[in-house]
Amino acid sequence: MAETLPEPFTLDAVELHESVFTRARDQMLHLARVYPVDRLLAVFRVNAGLDTRGALPPGGWEDLGHPDEDAWGPDDYPGREAAPTANLLRGHYAGHFLSMLALAAAGAPDPADRTLLRGKVDALVDGLAEVQAALAATGRYSHPGFLAAYGEWQFSRLEGLAPYGEIWAPYYTCHKIMAGLLDAHRHTGSARALEVAAAMGRWVHARLSVVPAEQRARMWSLYIAGETGGMNEVLCDLAVLTGDRAFVGTARLFDLDPLLDAAAAGRDVLDGMHANQHAATLLGYLALADLTGEDRYRDAVVHLWDMLVPGRTYAHGGSGENELWGPAGVVAGDIGTRNAETCVTSNMVKIARALFERTGDPRYADYAERALTNQVLGSRRDVTSDDSPEVTYMFPVHPGRCASTTTWARAAAAPGSRTTCGTRTRCTSGPRRARPGWCG
Repeated sequence: MAETLPEPFTLDAVELHESVFTRARDQMLHLARVYPVDRLLAVFRVNAGLDTRGALPPGGWEDLGHPDEDAWGPDDYPGREAAPTANLLRGHYAGHFLSMLALAAAGAPDPADRTLLRGKVDALVDGLAEVQAALAATGRYSHPGFLAAYGEWQFSRLEGLAPYGEIWAPYYTCHKIMAGLLDAHRHTGSARALEVAAAMGRWVHARLSVVPAEQRARMWSLYIAGETGGMNEVLCDLAVLTGDRAFVGTARLFDLDPLLDAAAAGRDVLDGMHANQHAATLLGYLALADLTGEDRYRDAVVHLWDMLVPGRTYAHGGSGENELWGPAGVVAGDIGTRNAETCVTSNMVKIARALFERTGDPRYADYAERALTNQVLGSRRDVTSDDSPEVTYMFPVHPGRCASTTTWARAAAAPGSRTTCGTRTRCTSGPRRARPGWCG
């Protein structure tokens, strides 16, 4: 008899009883209701030369670029010394927010909320589609599917192996936008969202298919600059949703073969690696295993999981110090002042769910429950805000720290301002702290 594997419930089939989970959900639903879509689109519209309709960008990392910055194409960036830049991760927040709106539109308990949020999903998707069309009309970019809140030059410089500092993880931001669009399609039925995402996927293929494999491996190994989020996952999703198998090949262009080969063979090479940069790719590898039938992908993910849980995992489910993985089996010796980036735990929960769905092994469900309750839920500050998701960037475990005294990432209210801390203690985190909104 065939083994029966678990299947997820649809969002509208689940009802939460009154608890700290409903409190956090309702606080996030409030933000989803009141935050203006035009603010999310402001950085995109400025980049495309469109009217911002008087909206200010979210601020912090989602502020406008440097006054000397231009929407440079793939080949006309004059160089870092000639043209200072700023806020080069801008645009990722809109992708996160679109995912939240779509998920809430499908699962909010109040039908009026679902109607309101579905309308906001459509407005944000329409705005992104307008920007994509405006960028294409300039003729400045390599493919009409290009969509970003900055020029295409960051992707060219990544291919030139530019370090973090000159560029900032352009494919990470690309992934967040595409993931939001696909969530809009899956959860609200937006056909336009799928069209925009598919055009982005074709642009990605046009760029990367001509880059040699050895060069791509060096790109994906670059600290932060080569962070790609779950690009391989969304491209696999596109293959399934559109029926176009070419996207499977595009997803494989993000393979980091040195890590895949070592992990598939059971060799642990994680010491010193950027945790979220590589954790986020594991869902895509599982999807590639499903679509290609290649055991290497699945074996690599299972072995990587075993290298991380429990050997590099703190009691609340998080891992990493200063965004890096330390040696296995000595987590007590890896406690510093910047432990457990919430991005990593968010991705690990998704991976645990995916492995549980494929295997039915309860150890994955046990981890997901523990990490979701202790870090993901615990990362949401107990306040209601009109302009900030109020979630932690780090969730430290060293003595004297707790959730109430860690750093809360907040979207600033005005251009030029910087992300602030909702805490009475001095913020001591490093150069990536000021990311407004979610990570992942």
